[in-house]
Amino acid sequence: MNRAVTSALLFALLICSDFPASGQAVDIGQLLSGKTVPLTLTLKDLGPDWRMFGVKSEGGDYTKLMATMMGGSTSDLFTRGATISAGNDVYLIAYKPRSKPIDYSKIMSSGGMPSATPLSATTVLELSLLNLHTVGGLEDIRPFDLKAELAASAQASTTINNIYSRAKTAVKTVDAGAGSTSTSTSESRLKQMALCAIMYVQDNNERFPADLGNPSAIKKALSPYSKAQSLPNSVFVQVETGKPFRANPWLSRKADASVDNPAQMILFYEPTPDSSGRRYVAYADGHVKQITASQWTTQKTASHIP
Repeated sequence: MNRAVTSALLFALLICSDFPASGQAVDIGQLLSGKTVPLTLTLKDLGPDWRMFGVKSEGGDYTKLMATMMGGSTSDLFTRGATISAGNDVYLIAYKPRSKPIDYSKIMSSGGMPSATPLSATTVLELSLLNLHTVGGLEDIRPFDLKAELAASAQASTTINNIYSRAKTAVKTVDAGAGSTSTSTSESRLKQMALCAIMYVQDNNERFPADLGNPSAIKKALSPYSKAQSLPNSVFVQVETGKPFRANPWLSRKADASVDNPAQMILFYEPTPDSSGRRYVAYADGHVKQITASQWTTQKTASHIP
């Protein structure tokens, strides 16, 4: 038997001997000392007898997404199903990926959102005791497969980092000399609306708001996000005319993934062009630019705007 196989078997025996029999009464202090079960493992230490699962919460998928965004790793947990009891409580012995410290100063600054980091074979897992009397429930329970989970984590991290990239594009200052995301111009207001829409989409099953042909409905859908960004209600209206910005009704309830070319798909636009026929337009990828009357005619048709 080669050394690698021998080491793996010894580790498996060590883990099995360290885990208490399911339901066994164990002193919590002894458990937390690391003498009963390991306080940490790595992903490569887990075998096919492990299971992955999530914990139900009021935030649902949004909570999981935020856990991934803030911690830089998956919010899933790992277990072999062992439980311990302490008093009247029963705990499921599980492990979760170690989260990165959150630098709130960077998050509050422009472009400071942390990047999502995919899992690796050496990702550290920390002991997590779930009180089965108080936990909301377990969901998405599945066998652990290291190769499959690494691939899924890489894909999830790419998706989240793309969201960051689009959000950063949406909040870049229009006027390079201004040095801020001022809402004094239609261009910057449209950028803020695009950012709010991106946030809305990621919170609502990757779909755009309903009834985008109705300015009141647009304001209602995006207002919670504009407030989060400390933006006034005036962000929804064209500077020169005071008229509400218009949205592309074709995108109502559309899945973000169904938009083939977000950089060419009009999302919001000025209802009234300037004296030369030019108007500012926000696209589904978050960027904003001013286009000519002829460009508007072409892009309006391509974006299915009536």
